[in-house]
Amino acid sequence: MNSNIYSHKRKKLFLIGGISLAALIVILALAFFLMGKCRHKEAVVEAVAPTCTQEGRTEWKYCALCEEILVPAEIIPALGHTPNGEITCAGPQTCAICHTELAPALSHTPGPPADCKSGQFCLVCKEELAPVSHVPGSPATCTEAQTCALCGFILNPAGHRAEPATCTAGSYCTLCYEELSEPLGHEPGDPPTCTKGQSCNRCGLELAPDNGHTPDGDVSCTKDSVCLTCEEVLEKATGHKMSAFISCTEAQYCLTCYETLVFATEHTPGPPATCTEGQGCLACNTELEKPLGHSIQKWTVEKEPSLGVAGSRYGVCSRCEETVREEIEALYSEGLDYLLKDDGTYAVVGAGACMDEWIVLPAVYEEIPVTSIADNAFYNCPTLRKLSVPVGVTDIGNRAFYLCQNLETVSLPTGLRRIGESAFYGCAELKSVDVPLGVTAIGNQAFSGCGKLESVSLPYGLVSMGNAVFANCVSLTGIDIPQGVTVIGERTFYYCVKLSKAVLPDSVKEIGAQAFYFCNDLQAITLPVALQTVGAFAFYRCTALTALALPEAVTEVGDCAFALCIGLESVSLPETLVGIGERAFADCRSLKEISFGGTEAQWEEVLLGEEWRVGVPAERIVCSDKE
Repeated sequence: MNSNIYSHKRKKLFLIGGISLAALIVILALAFFLMGKCRHKEAVVEAVAPTCTQEGRTEWKYCALCEEILVPAEIIPALGHTPNGEITCAGPQTCAICHTELAPALSHTPGPPADCKSGQFCLVCKEELAPVSHVPGSPATCTEAQTCALCGFILNPAGHRAEPATCTAGSYCTLCYEELSEPLGHEPGDPPTCTKGQSCNRCGLELAPDNGHTPDGDVSCTKDSVCLTCEEVLEKATGHKMSAFISCTEAQYCLTCYETLVFATEHTPGPPATCTEGQGCLACNTELEKPLGHSIQKWTVEKEPSLGVAGSRYGVCSRCEETVREEIEALYSEGLDYLLKDDGTYAVVGAGACMDEWIVLPAVYEEIPVTSIADNAFYNCPTLRKLSVPVGVTDIGNRAFYLCQNLETVSLPTGLRRIGESAFYGCAELKSVDVPLGVTAIGNQAFSGCGKLESVSLPYGLVSMGNAVFANCVSLTGIDIPQGVTVIGERTFYYCVKLSKAVLPDSVKEIGAQAFYFCNDLQAITLPVALQTVGAFAFYRCTALTALALPEAVTEVGDCAFALCIGLESVSLPETLVGIGERAFADCRSLKEISFGGTEAQWEEVLLGEEWRVGVPAERIVCSDKE
């Protein structure tokens, strides 16, 4: 029974295998038939129009799959030249269609030579080749004219060339020097006076000098000096020069002649002195008695003073019964360390025992002014959150608030002169800074690494900014540099990734290396007219910049200065340019237009660094005279 089952299964398997093999053969045969015949995909080649010298062709079609020609092209013969007018003496014959020169211009065919009556003309086009021409005879003299040697035509008539007579010389001929008339002689004008001499009315020559004034004597404080002849005032009276009015007890006199002008008198007392006003002399305003001052027996405190905030109190004067209010001096941070300097003023040198979160520096310590904050005074002070610097402090030393990572608010006084190197370096919580009027110098890295610094106000009068002043201020959005700053130092705005606006003054002559490195939000910047140098990597990877125009004074662009400015579309270079550094505009992949203000010859003199525009789609430099 098992043998029959096995035989049955084997037979069934053979039958199924046989049917599958036949179907496979049919499918393969059908596929081979279909592959033997192409289903054409039509491609069209546009027609080419014929020209004067080259033949054209009609539109033709072919299969894009098997390249079989479906509709062949027909050849269109060349058109041939169409002469534009006849050949003349003035210009060549050209083709009216392509303007190719077909035949050169004819040369003129000269007619008879020019003479005294007619010129010379071309026998073909009648153009005048030479004008009528006389042959001059002997030059004209005073008695004989100059004539043409051929036809006798008078070219220059005879006659004397007379030079007019003057007061001292007669008239004569400039050709033969014959005297034609006698001298005219002088014509005297008005007689001389004290201030004016006598002159000739005709030629203006002085015939007699002025007589001069005859003074009547010396001038004094009250008397003029006059001329005895014409009575003209020669010198005005000087007038008294009054001495200063000192008081009612001293006379006033003339400083020149010492005459007493105002005699001394006694003081004239005014109203009696009060609490607020003294008694003065009604004549000379001399204070005769000082104000009495208020007499306050009891004060009432209205507002207690606090740290950095003044208080107030009031009381009733027992003399004038006036209510008097006065300020109570604000409290200042205590426990700070001070150092007496050589100039007799104090410097704050450290926090000492002070643990205040809000440090308020005093203007005076031990009745001596506080004028500076020393180097490293609050270096890495973790408790400091708020700072108030009083008027009178003129200098903040190097690293004075270095790495005060919790410092949030800074109040700087008018009159501050200098902010030292790394003064606020790494103050990570500082959000805004108002640099006051009076600051002329900001040191290297003064605000570098202030990660939350969003806005900065810089004063007019700022002259010097060091390197990396705002480096790594990743939250800074805008900056306005005041007029007077001449150099934007190295890494000044290094990695200020949110800086979208930067206003530079016309006084800036140099932008240092990496000054705006990786400021990829910087959308536009107007470069100063006085700018001469752009340092290496100065605007590296400023991806938002779209257009750039370098001013006329720029002579050098440093290595990689604008590399990877992938949004930059156009660049204008000045004719003053001397050199462009290596890879200065490398990989500016949107840069399609580069123009140069000078000529092609000037461009050839510019020193170009290796791969200065590698990866840039702009293939040409547009010069002022050609591409």
